[in-house]
Amino acid sequence: MIQALGWKDADAPQIVDMAGDAIASATCSGAVDASVMVMGHPSARVKALLAGCPLNLLAVKGPAIDSLVASTPYLREGQIPGSLYGLPTDTPSFGVSAVLMTNVDTDDRVVAAFARALVTNIEVLKGEHPALANLSVQDMVSGKLPAPLHPAAAKVFKEMGLLK
Repeated sequence: MIQALGWKDADAPQIVDMAGDAIASATCSGAVDASVMVMGHPSARVKALLAGCPLNLLAVKGPAIDSLVASTPYLREGQIPGSLYGLPTDTPSFGVSAVLMTNVDTDDRVVAAFARALVTNIEVLKGEHPALANLSVQDMVSGKLPAPLHPAAAKVFKEMGLLK
C-alpha cells in the first residue's frame, strides 16, 4: 500500500503492530495517530472506540486506492455505513472479500445444493445481518473473485442464468 500511495521512505508513516486490545488505549491517548483495522461491520470494537473517545472514521479513497483495489483480486471498494455507528454519513473505504471455499473434491451434489440455496435465499440472508445488506448474487458469482468457482457451483449458476 505504501508503494501504491507513492510514499518514499522519509514520507512513510511509522507502522506499529499492536494487539487488538491495545489499539483503543493507544488511539484514545494519542500515542498513535491512526489505526487500520480489517473487520466486518458492524463491529463491537469500532462501536467501543467511537464511544470511548473522540475519534473519526477516515475516508479511504482516491486514485491510489482505486489502483490498489483494481490490481488486487481480493479487495473491493465499499462504504462503512454510518447508520451502524450512529454517524451522519457513510465512510468510503475498501476491504477484503468474504469467500466461502471448499475443496475441489467435495461432493458435487453438496456444492450444487449449497450454491442453489445461497442464491435462492439471498434476500433472507441480506436481512439476517447488517454486514450482508449489500450482498449481491451477481458479485458472488461473476464479480472480481479471488479464487475460481467450484465446477459444481459454476454449473448451477449457469443453469440459473447467472453465468454464460
